[in-house]
Amino acid sequence: MALAWCVRRLLGVIDSKIFSALKSDDLHYIKETIPESFPFEIEDDPRAQFVRFTGENVREEHVQVLAFMPSLVADEPISIKLIVTVTKKSGLCLEFSCTASADSINIDIVSVNHPGGFFEGTLKNDWHFNCRDMDNDLKKMFYEYLETVVEASTTNFLHKYMMSKLKREY
Repeated sequence: MALAWCVRRLLGVIDSKIFSALKSDDLHYIKETIPESFPFEIEDDPRAQFVRFTGENVREEHVQVLAFMPSLVADEPISIKLIVTVTKKSGLCLEFSCTASADSINIDIVSVNHPGGFFEGTLKNDWHFNCRDMDNDLKKMFYEYLETVVEASTTNFLHKYMMSKLKREY
C-alpha cells in the first residue's frame, strides 16, 4: 500500500517536471523565433488573459496591440481577438477591434477618438464604425492602413505566440 502511494507520488512529480520543462522550452523557442523585424516590445503577464505589444511605426505613431487568448470553439478555425490602437502625436487615436487567424485579420469595429474628453487625459469617442455597415471603399482604406501597422507576418507571429501562451498557462 505504501509502495503504491510512493510510486504514484513519484510519477506525479516526474509528470510535473516534464510538463514544466515543456512549457519553458516552448516559451524559449517562441522567443528565439521572434523575427528580427518584429516591431513590438512584448509585455506578457502570466496572470493576464492578454498580451500587450507596443512600439512605434515609421510614421512615429504609437502602436499598441492587445492580443487576447484564442477562441477554441469546436468546428471553427482558431482565432484571437486583437485591439490595435494607433495614436498620433496630436493625440488623435484610431482603434481597430479585430479577429485574427494565423493567416488573416478581419476588422470588426473601428473607433476614432480625440483628446478632450471630460477629464484631463481621457479620450472622447467620436466615431464608432461597425465594419459590416461600412462602405466598401472606406472598409478597403481601413484594411490597407491596418496592413501598414500590423503586417501579415506580425499577425502570424501574434497567433503563434498566443497559442503558445495558451499551451503554457492553461
